[in-house]
Amino acid sequence: VINSPEHLKKWSPGRIRDLKHRQYALLSGLFLALKPGGRLVYSTCAVTPEENEEVVEKFLKKKKDAVKLLEQKRIDTNAEHNLDPMFVAIFERAR
Repeated sequence: VINSPEHLKKWSPGRIRDLKHRQYALLSGLFLALKPGGRLVYSTCAVTPEENEEVVEKFLKKKKDAVKLLEQKRIDTNAEHNLDPMFVAIFERAR
């Protein structure tokens, strides 16, 4: 669970920055393998906008006409199942 003492000890602004860069690199690398018309799901259990919306914004800005954002949303799974929150973005590669 994200707010466990173990996870809270690891949190820092530098860690968030590093994860943001790593996640963008993973998303960009996977996009290279995507066929035209193919879809890619980017999902995290991160709570920070830096690892979610900011990664999506940067990806869309860099890829411009090569990709379309089909859906983006935060899912509060804690309310129903006592799980960490989720973020999901679905992209489609231009044909």
